[in-house]
Order: sequence, then structure tokens, then C-alpha cells
Amino acid sequence: MFFEVREFVKTGLLFVDERFLMAALKRAGKRQGWLGESQKMVAAVSGGSDSVCMLWLLMKVMPAENLIVAHVNHGIRAEAAKRDEEFVGNLAKEWNLAFTSVTFDVPREKNKGESMEEAGRRLRYGFLEECAERFGADWIAVGHTADDQVETILHNILRGCGIRGLAGIPEKRGKIVRPVIEMKRLDLMEFLKARKIPWMTDDTNKDTSYLRNRIRHELIPYLEESYNKKIGEHLLGLAEDARKISERRSYLISRILPWLRTEVPCAIRSWDRKRLSGIDAEMAVEILVEDCKKLGLKSLERRRLKSLVRLLGKEDPWRLQWQDRIEMCGSSEYLMLVERDWLTREKPAAAKLSFDEPEGAFSWGLWKFSWRHVSCSRSLSTRPWRMFIPKEESRNCLLTDAATFQKQHSGEMPVPWCFRRQWPVIVAPSGNWWTLVYRSKVGCKEDLDSIAIQAELAFKGDYRA
Repeated sequence: MFFEVREFVKTGLLFVDERFLMAALKRAGKRQGWLGESQKMVAAVSGGSDSVCMLWLLMKVMPAENLIVAHVNHGIRAEAAKRDEEFVGNLAKEWNLAFTSVTFDVPREKNKGESMEEAGRRLRYGFLEECAERFGADWIAVGHTADDQVETILHNILRGCGIRGLAGIPEKRGKIVRPVIEMKRLDLMEFLKARKIPWMTDDTNKDTSYLRNRIRHELIPYLEESYNKKIGEHLLGLAEDARKISERRSYLISRILPWLRTEVPCAIRSWDRKRLSGIDAEMAVEILVEDCKKLGLKSLERRRLKSLVRLLGKEDPWRLQWQDRIEMCGSSEYLMLVERDWLTREKPAAAKLSFDEPEGAFSWGLWKFSWRHVSCSRSLSTRPWRMFIPKEESRNCLLTDAATFQKQHSGEMPVPWCFRRQWPVIVAPSGNWWTLVYRSKVGCKEDLDSIAIQAELAFKGDYRA
């Protein structure tokens, strides 16, 4: 809901009454939970009208000592960016507020596959989170307005989105809040003009080579002129409905996820396939996407989401690239998020092993092993990363991979298919075998001298659960 705007015809000045601005700010503060004198806040100020006005309004409801002004120079606009930083620093000084800033070189610091916008966003929010921790702040305020919300909804629709995309920008996510999310950009500018409060203009906001700027300067004016002047209000209403649906879904997902998750060694994350099969496929995919986002992974485009829905119905092993070198792998028992090295790296060569010495160490494939002789006084159960081999079985053993072992022996190897090429199996001359997590019928019995083998994964991937 927009606040009221009063027009004074005599002066020709569009005057935004401060009372309505403050009412909108306080409504947002109560909804978002940050309103209160004891709260400490980092305010992200670019120097533009939205963030400058947000800062001015926040000063009316929070003590100056509880506000920290944070500015990010993305290293893209050269001298103009330096002027913005200097302006924000001077503004903070004039208003007696703490100030901190950082300069990035976004073009050089962006990751492979990231756009400039994505890299800038990642670096910017990383800095703001660091500021909040450094200053002991409860909240991080950013100056998104109702206009930003409309642009985001259209941007999401053009890229392809579901209910979550239609909800647009969340007004609160963790510590990040958006105090002026109800307010219109033009009204904030007029408010600053009336009080002779300056702001900086970013010329890149006019560059229509960026999709968001084309939406702002071309698409929205066209829709307003040719179809409906209130298109913005209608999209905001749609976003509100979508947000309520999305919140209900998020609540359900938070209740279901702990029941679905399971532990599969070496998987970044894993889920119980049989339990997932009892859930509607579309909902199951949404649950998986939500859980992957918690790891910092992106969602999938609609075409790939449909592929995932189809794959969930398959009993045979399957794989689907999720992001970069991360794959979703399915088996009859599990769904697993896996680093691609498990699937594509060459299988290690088989090796002969004898454990004659009291202790020792060796490497094989993605693993490092250490071993020592132990005397068991009671039954020892195998746990992840450890094997116990009876001493009489410990000479002339063969170390091989689970995929090769399964081909040579009957029965199903109790290791998820996506790890078998790199999974160690130790086979004794008697035919008994041992592997991590699982073991053969021969265990470590009471009063039996054994070899305790401890494994460590030498491979360090990009993600860990």
C-alpha cells in the first residue's frame, strides 16, 4: 500500500507529507521487527535518492549512535564511483553517523559463470554481513522501493519463474530488511527536493543494455501507457498474494525437510528416496530446490525443473547437473547432491596390500588411509571411515574399487552407485571383503587381533553439507 501524496496546486510543488512517510516506515519496521531504540542497524547507502531518503527517515526513529552507514564501491564506474563514496562519507559526517566503506574490483573478482550484477550482489551483501558482525548490528537496511519490487517481478517473469519469483523481493531475509519497500521512488525524490537534501545519480541506471534498466525505462512506461496505468499496483498486489502462498509453502518445507534428509557419506546432501516418493513430485522438487539454496546453490531454470520432476519417477540410477560441477544423483534408496569428481575421475588402479608392520599409511584415489594393529577386548562395530580386518586375513589383500568389485562378484554392492568408481574395497585371499561404512560377514570378534584402518577423504570439493 502506498502512502498518500498531497499536491499543492498554488506552488506547483508535489509535496510528500512527512507524516505519511513516517507511518509507512513504522509499518515496515513493525512487520520486519527492527523498530525500537535498542536496535542497532547497518544502513547500506549508495548515494542515490532511495538510500539517502531511507537514511534520513531511519534517523527519525533510531538514535544516531545505533546507525552505521555502509557504502560499497564496485570498482566499475571509476571516478564517478569515487565521488559517490566521498559524498556518502561526507553525508554521514554531517549527520554525525558512523561510516565504513569498501572498494571491490567486481570484473576481476566475479566467479566463472557469474554476471557482473550477480558478482556485485554477492560481494556487496558479503561486506554488509561483515559490517553487521563487526559493529554488533542487529539489522542491515537496504533501500529497495516499491518501484524496485515491480521491476523485480517483471524481471522474474521474463526470465521464467514460479510462485516465489512472483513474490518479488522479500522485505526481510535474515538480518536484511527493506524499510522503504512500500514507498515510490519519485515520492522519495520529491521529499528530498523539498528539504534541499542532495543525492547522487548513477548514470549506469540509464544504460538500457542492462535488462533491468530496459524494464524500468521502456517496458513499464509502455505497459502504463498502452495497457493499464495502475500496472505497478496490480503487480504489487499479485506479489503480496504470491508471498503468502510462498510463506505457507516455506513453512511446510521446514517441517518436512528434517524427515526427508538422510546421511550418505561423501554426499553434499542426501534425501530418502522412498519418503520423497510419497510427496507430490512438484512439491518434492520445490523441497529439493529450497534445501539446495541453503547450500548457496542456485535454483534451476524451468526446463530443468521439469526434467527433475520426470527423473524423480525413475527407479534406475540417473544424474542431472545442478550447478557447475555439482550433480543431483538418484538411486532406488537416495537422492544425493554430489561433486562431479566422484563420477568422472579415472578409477584408481587396484593395489596389493599387506599389513605386516604395527602401523602405517598409504594413499589411494581420493583417499588417505592410516592403519595400526589393535587387540579387541569386545565386539567393535564398523563406523564411517573405519574398517576392522582380522589379523589372519590381513596379508596379500587386494585394494580395488566398488564398481569393479561388483562386476566380479554376485549381488548388489551396498554403496551408492555414484561413488563406486572411487570407493575402496579390501578383499582378502579368502574372499571376505571390507569397505567403509559397510563390511562383509566377518567382523571384529572378542579377543581377536585386528587391523584398524582409518580413512580420510583427501579430495576437498567446493561444497560441504
